[in-house]
Amino acid sequence: MSKRKRKILYAITKSSWGGAQRYVFDLAQYFRREGNEVCVAFGCNEFGGKNIFKEKLEKEHIKTIEITSLGRDISFLKDIFAFFELLKIFKKEKPDIVHLNSSKMAALGALAARFAGVKKIVFTTHGLPFLEDRPFWQRQILKFFMFLSFLFVTDIIAVSKLDEIILKKWPFVKNKVKLVYNGINAPEFLDKKEARATLAARAGIKLPERAILWGTIAELTAVSYTHL
Repeated sequence: MSKRKRKILYAITKSSWGGAQRYVFDLAQYFRREGNEVCVAFGCNEFGGKNIFKEKLEKEHIKTIEITSLGRDISFLKDIFAFFELLKIFKKEKPDIVHLNSSKMAALGALAARFAGVKKIVFTTHGLPFLEDRPFWQRQILKFFMFLSFLFVTDIIAVSKLDEIILKKWPFVKNKVKLVYNGINAPEFLDKKEARATLAARAGIKLPERAILWGTIAELTAVSYTHL
């Protein structure tokens, strides 16, 4: 007996290319290739210019939906519009599963998905915002609204052991929490000389023999206290 194919809708706040977007992209392309119907809804590309996230999804023939009123910054009026946009999307698409990513998307999307009658609502927490270096009162407000969001979802995925330990202590939430580490392909390393030549070629520069190189794989994005 063949497995029943499902319709999965992934939703994420930002569409600028970063770790959470890569996570959604990898899942979306995998489950599409497994024969499921997949679409991805997203908000702002905060850096402007070319939307790499959208381009990558469309290259894999994955349907994309832009949520025009959804941004990363807190905006009471825009967030209300974003909620109703999400509600309209969920009612139109009728997904079997909604998979929410980012704290703000959880706050708006969990309630909208419930109102739309979605049976399976999954949230992946890519870090808990109330653990960030913020004033105490802000952390308490964030914790409260995250707790409310968690009440509306059916499953919570923690990507770190710390997040799992914290959330397992919350009432009405702990039984929903599952720890699933991010999977990666085994890296292939270049030797030092080849790596320097490759980096110089990609950057279009000539490196002095004694030049010291350093880099990062992180998304270098400023985070203000108004962000979720």
